[in-house]
Amino acid sequence: MEKTNNQNYDYPSQPKVREGWRVEVSPKALDQIGDRAEQIAWAFLRHTDFCPQTLFIYGSEGRFILQRPHPFDQGQEWFMERGKLACVAAGAYACAFVSEAWAVRPQKVKQVNASRRPSESPDRENVLTIAAESREGSIQKVVTIRRNEEGKFVGHGETLMLDRDHVEDHSHFLTAEIPEKEMREKARIELQAKGLDLEQLREERILGRGEEEDRERGMEKCR
Repeated sequence: MEKTNNQNYDYPSQPKVREGWRVEVSPKALDQIGDRAEQIAWAFLRHTDFCPQTLFIYGSEGRFILQRPHPFDQGQEWFMERGKLACVAAGAYACAFVSEAWAVRPQKVKQVNASRRPSESPDRENVLTIAAESREGSIQKVVTIRRNEEGKFVGHGETLMLDRDHVEDHSHFLTAEIPEKEMREKARIELQAKGLDLEQLREERILGRGEEEDRERGMEKCR
């Protein structure tokens, strides 16, 4: 059995990944990746009253951001397919996904109807879902979104402890194996054929090159 060489990932550094090596993401680093995605999601909501489905990719080729176009002219399948391709092309070792969703608190209903989507329930709540994953593990967080009578975002509410039956789920984006160079190049070409250039998805192009405290201003570029 061929031995895999490992190197550790320490957030927020951008490691120079050796070809064929596996980047190990610690639980602490994965939490930090998820927390950062959540902070940016709240910035989206403050600026636009809406958080688009957004995928933050951490890979050997750099950091990238993919968003589902809004209004949602493209289906969920469009986003999932391109998200997985982008993760391969980027040589992703971790990613974080944020999105608005509908959730149902189990204590508010006597019996959860498994055949009914949370969005179809009269007891539904508008929430922000944050999910981060690596090949070492995954985390998920659900936070209620507070809006006024006009539907404008006014802040975040409480964190809900929900299982996957009670919130609209997301699918995994990472491949089981580390994408090798040939696999990454092939995914880049497939992305281009679908109208996406990986270089245009680089994080600094989306958020700008400012420091952490200036990042909110970069959110306006994502409108």
